[in-house]
Amino acid sequence: MGAIVAAGTHAPITAILIIFELTNDYKIILPLMISCIISTLLSTGLQKSSIYTLKLFRRGVDIRQGPQLDVLKHVKVREVMRPEFIAAGPGEDLMAILAKFRGGSHASLFVVEGDDLLLGIVSIYDIRPIIDEAPMVGSLLVASDLMATCNIVRVSPDDTLDKVIKNLGQYRGEMPVVEDGRLVGAI
Repeated sequence: MGAIVAAGTHAPITAILIIFELTNDYKIILPLMISCIISTLLSTGLQKSSIYTLKLFRRGVDIRQGPQLDVLKHVKVREVMRPEFIAAGPGEDLMAILAKFRGGSHASLFVVEGDDLLLGIVSIYDIRPIIDEAPMVGSLLVASDLMATCNIVRVSPDDTLDKVIKNLGQYRGEMPVVEDGRLVGAI
């Protein structure tokens, strides 16, 4: 009886205490401990969830990984992305780019061409050192000179937030959300 309770609940100490309280017999303690521990080891090897956590696991909640990761795996990018973003063509000069940054609360400007085809990203943090020289070099520098093109991680609206969190460490601004090659939002 103790081995069955220990295997089902993955709680051998609880099973040992309950059975000892029911029998009130000291002679049963050693065989009870051995059988409960062996049955728990076998049941955890066969089934990772106990009778208490199996129902949660079937609903998609894995308590071993923690609730935060499970929540992020179930939220799609399209639910939290911002469909509005600031964009510029590759030929726009520094003064026009700065004017677009002043107009909103965005930290990144996306350099797009044609039908919102993403070419690169200009971050406010990257152009901050040259803001003082903007009146002098404003017409000489264009978006294609300022944009970052390498290692741009793109996510699609159908990706989950756990993928976004893993890749967001590479950005100091916003991450582009791209669908069928077109920029559709930012996160």
